[in-house]
Amino acid sequence: MKDATAKITRTTTVYGRTYKISAAATGSEDVDLEVLMLNGSDEEIGRLMGRIPRPSLHSVGQALSALAGITSGARAPGSGNKRIDQLRKTYPNAYQPWTDGDDQQLAKLYGDGASIKDLSTAFGRQTGAIIARLTVLGQIEAAVPPRKPPSQPSPTAAVPDRPAPASDGIDPPF
Repeated sequence: MKDATAKITRTTTVYGRTYKISAAATGSEDVDLEVLMLNGSDEEIGRLMGRIPRPSLHSVGQALSALAGITSGARAPGSGNKRIDQLRKTYPNAYQPWTDGDDQQLAKLYGDGASIKDLSTAFGRQTGAIIARLTVLGQIEAAVPPRKPPSQPSPTAAVPDRPAPASDGIDPPF
C-alpha cells in the first residue's frame, strides 16, 4: 500500500480470529485493499491484497461480506434448532436479525435493480426473507393484504358434529 494519500484501517475479531482490514486511496481512481488474518496468538495466518477500481469497491465489499457469512456460518455454533441449522447450510443468515447496515444496503441494491434471487445470494437469506424485509422497508407493497383479526363466532352458530351430506346425495361412510 505505497503512495497512499488516505488510509483507513478497521480490526474485528470473529471466533478467535482477528481481521485487520485496510483500505488506502491512491492518487488514481483505485483503492489498495489489504485483509490480514491473525490467529489467537496474533500470528499471521493469511493475507489478501489487491488494487480495486473505486467504482467496484462496493461490489467487492458485498462479495467479501457474503463470503464471510458463508464461512462464519460454518463455524458458528448451532442455533439449537435442526431446521434452522439445516437452512443455514444454504442460507447462512437465515433467521438472523437484520442490521441497519443490511437494511440500507438491501434498499440501495434493490433500488439499483438487483433481482430478489441475487439479493438472496448476496445476503445469505431465503427469497421470502428478502421480500419480507423489502416490504418492511417500504420498498415493495405486500403481496397479500394484512389479515383482519378473526371475528367472534356468533353464539347461535351451530357446529355440526358430522360433515354435511355430499352434493350427490350420498353420505360419507362415517
